[in-house]
Amino acid sequence: MDDVKAIGSAKPRKWLWIGSTVLLAVFILLTVGHFIWLGSGSNEWQLAQEKNGIKIWTQKTPGNPLLKGRAQFKVQSTLGGILKVVYDLDVHKANKMPEFTVLGSARMPGYFSAFNTFEQPMPFPFKAREFMLLSQHLQDPKTHVIELNAMAAPNKTPPSDCCVRLVHVHNRYTLTPVGNGEVEMDFLWDIDMGGAFPYALENAALPGTLYKAMDDFRNLIAKYKNDKLDYITEPSETRVSAYAASLSVE
Repeated sequence: MDDVKAIGSAKPRKWLWIGSTVLLAVFILLTVGHFIWLGSGSNEWQLAQEKNGIKIWTQKTPGNPLLKGRAQFKVQSTLGGILKVVYDLDVHKANKMPEFTVLGSARMPGYFSAFNTFEQPMPFPFKAREFMLLSQHLQDPKTHVIELNAMAAPNKTPPSDCCVRLVHVHNRYTLTPVGNGEVEMDFLWDIDMGGAFPYALENAALPGTLYKAMDDFRNLIAKYKNDKLDYITEPSETRVSAYAASLSVE
């Protein structure tokens, strides 16, 4: 009888040992894989997707587990129409984005700066993400190229329990007039979703998420493609052609 009890008690210990060994092996593999991935990267942009005139690129930097994204495409629009889609409260409300709020702004010819905030819903079980941004753009008076930077400003207001406020965001738009009413857009995506959101999931979703965001953005621009802003200079075709020619020579 004692032998039977000994055998019975040995089985749970055996499975416990096996389970512990498997978990330790998985932990070691994940840890090694994490550090291999963390140290990898070439700092080169790799084409990840090209669809409907939108090119999506990704970049892996050594020491950073998160990929950066880049989108390139052209739109038929004024510069003012594009910036109106980015900043205008009425545009956001009319297109079912009422949570977009501007906390303060300043402008002068060729320059605009604003604190703005909005929420991004997330799939269960993650909390919504809150973007608190300082957005600025500056227009080159000679080429009319506009560079817009949106950077995290997490301490602008006290945080809310409803959301995870992002502390690392640095997105950049470069708007280059190329003639015939077209503007070439180059968008750089550099975001850390924060919280407990797995970086592997964020990396896997990046190309598709960025493509959809840019496709929606392009479709929205089409509604305002003829709009202008009084502090933005729209380029003449003559000056655009001269600038394009100088780029081709270089």
